[in-house]
Amino acid sequence: MLYFPNKDINIYLSLIKILKDSDMSRYINSLRIKMENDATINYHIERWETISSKYFRATESLYRYSSKVYFTSSNIKYICNPDFLIDYYEETGLSQQVRDMILELIKNKNKNKRKSDDFLFGKLSKRIMNIMKKK
Repeated sequence: MLYFPNKDINIYLSLIKILKDSDMSRYINSLRIKMENDATINYHIERWETISSKYFRATESLYRYSSKVYFTSSNIKYICNPDFLIDYYEETGLSQQVRDMILELIKNKNKNKRKSDDFLFGKLSKRIMNIMKKK
C-alpha cells in the first residue's frame, strides 16, 4: 500500500481497502474530518474563554502592578510581589506581571531601549516567577 504525507488520504485509502466502496469511504472520512475539526475548534474556544476570562479579571485588579524596578544613585532596586489574583498564573503557569512586561518589550520600537529594558525586566520577571512558584 502507498503512504501519502496527508493522513486524510491514508485513512481514505484504508477505508476503500476495507469497505471496497469509494462513496461510503469518502462519506465516513468526511464525517471523521468534520468531527475532528469540531473537537479542535471547541477545545480552542474553551481554552480562549478560560484563559481570557482569568486574564481580564486580573487586569481589572487595582493591585496588578505591584512589582517595580527602582533606580537609585548607587544601584538598581527590584521590588517584587506576587500577582494579587493568581487564577491566571494557575491556569497558564505565567505571572500576569511577566506577561505584561513581555508585551511592553514587544511594543518598544527603540532597539537600544528594548535591550536595556529586557535586561531589567528579565531580572524582575525571574524574581516574580520565583515568588509565584512559592505561593
